[in-house]
Amino acid sequence: RSPVTVMASSTFPCPCVWMQHKSSYGSRSATHTLWKKQQQQQHDQMTPTKRHHKPHRQPKPDDASPTYPTSATDPGSVSTVATTHQRHKPPTALLQPREIIVACVPLKSNINLSGIARTASALGVKHLITSGTNRLIPKIARDAADDAVTSFQGANSIKHDNDSDENATPSPDWCKTHRTLFHPLRRLKDDGYRLVGLEQTANSQVLYDYKFVRKTVLVIGNEATGIPADILTLLDDVVEIPMYGMPHSLNVASSTAITLYEYCRQFPTG
Repeated sequence: RSPVTVMASSTFPCPCVWMQHKSSYGSRSATHTLWKKQQQQQHDQMTPTKRHHKPHRQPKPDDASPTYPTSATDPGSVSTVATTHQRHKPPTALLQPREIIVACVPLKSNINLSGIARTASALGVKHLITSGTNRLIPKIARDAADDAVTSFQGANSIKHDNDSDENATPSPDWCKTHRTLFHPLRRLKDDGYRLVGLEQTANSQVLYDYKFVRKTVLVIGNEATGIPADILTLLDDVVEIPMYGMPHSLNVASSTAITLYEYCRQFPTG
């Protein structure tokens, strides 16, 4: 038997039903084809901007380059953010000189002292006081090394313990070197400066909670032994930088930079 006869006998019990179904299927198929043709004609008559899909992107010419705004108020700018960056800008002008002084006990490394000098000079610190036999390294201290001077005359330009501070040669220069810090700090304290040590002690305050005064002497301790006991007795306050991991300390030059910048943050105009 033919396939049609088999399908008619297995699916439809009566050949008349099968012929009726075939006729209705053919009419639906023709209607669907006509509907699709009408849809295509309508689609072809639509403009590209009204279609559901976007037209193909036109390639940019080879010489096309993006344009950037020249200023935040440029009416032709596509953005309000200026894209020009100036390197080596002039330093920020201060309304008044900074009154902070940095005083360092004898340090183990001249590299650390030179780094402190460079930071202090860049932040407009009033004076840098060093002690012991430390010397600045010009390649590291940069411009701060040009102002370095020893304020005492004598053998090796170092004041001996039996010398009096009154015999010291006064110097107007920015960096001064003393044999010890005890007498210079006591003299500054009598002049109205507040002595603040950077150290971890039983009563030290967190740096970011501490309120500096303008006339401050920041005392920096040795890398290994910190601030000596005789200097600690002179200090008015002690601040520390909170640590969050090993080895629970920072390099002395890095700690000094963080503390000085906190002072500058509290006194941005000097």
